[in-house]
Amino acid sequence: MLIGAVPARKGVLRLAGHHINLAAITPAGAIAAGISYVPGERLREGCIGELSVAENVGLPVLGRFFRGGWLHRRALASHARAQITRLGVRPDDPALALEALSGGNQQKVLLAKWLQLEPRLLILQEPTQGVDVGAREQIFSIIREFAARGGGVLCLSGDHEQLALLCPRVLIFRRGRIARELTGSEVTKERIAHECLGSDIRRRRAETASRQSAIGPFIHRYALLFAWAITIAIFGVLEPDSFLQIQNFTSIFNSQAVLVVLTCSLVLTLTSSEYDLSAASVLSLSAMLIAVLNAQQGCPSGGRSWSRSPPVCWSAPSTACWS
Repeated sequence: MLIGAVPARKGVLRLAGHHINLAAITPAGAIAAGISYVPGERLREGCIGELSVAENVGLPVLGRFFRGGWLHRRALASHARAQITRLGVRPDDPALALEALSGGNQQKVLLAKWLQLEPRLLILQEPTQGVDVGAREQIFSIIREFAARGGGVLCLSGDHEQLALLCPRVLIFRRGRIARELTGSEVTKERIAHECLGSDIRRRRAETASRQSAIGPFIHRYALLFAWAITIAIFGVLEPDSFLQIQNFTSIFNSQAVLVVLTCSLVLTLTSSEYDLSAASVLSLSAMLIAVLNAQQGCPSGGRSWSRSPPVCWSAPSTACWS
């Protein structure tokens, strides 16, 4: 409603000394009034993934780069590079397709798209949804810097920790109305969660604990292990000759090893703030590299030892394939 995407029946927005009639506002009018909106669904609502970074950044200011009916792409790319470099987008290549970037860098491109207009009010919906830890801190810094320059920030989020870190004032809505206002020392993750979930959290927990038996927590903790054991027992009874074989279990563990490696790589990239790495892309590249080396150079992809004369992968005589 504040940007005119959904019509309002009535209401007035007071912004920087101006009164804006929300019943008559349009998206173009909201942008002209200094209101920018960064939606939570980046690729579906906030940008066009197939277009380049420069084209996405330039959408709100595209008219500046039209001269004589022609779009000056070099000037647009130069402008976009300056914007994304200022916000720390990696890599800072405006020619890349936006969908090729990680979630955190996509979000920073989206922020650059609207912050270049120097808006009076920046509306953010789930600003760090689907981003890694390092990008999350960078986005927080960008938002705080914008607010320090005098810009207003309205953050809509279900992340209680995010609200506690960013906002000096939190309004909690329940059934379409403001149910609670938190300011100052009241703005903590625990207090926000408590107010969002209601005042009877402890009572519900006590009732749940009293209904649980002594064996309940034990089953809850080891439920996955029990399910795995039951599955093995069922298939062992139904197909003992084919299922209960060493080769079968070896095949199962080999297939799951890929997921273990992928999980470890995701943990590394999520906890590191020094670089941004797509684990899925690296896994795909590794699979393609192994396939090409196996098909064209004869390098083994399994754990078998070399034959008497191991094949050489590259032109350097001292370099051999690793299995």
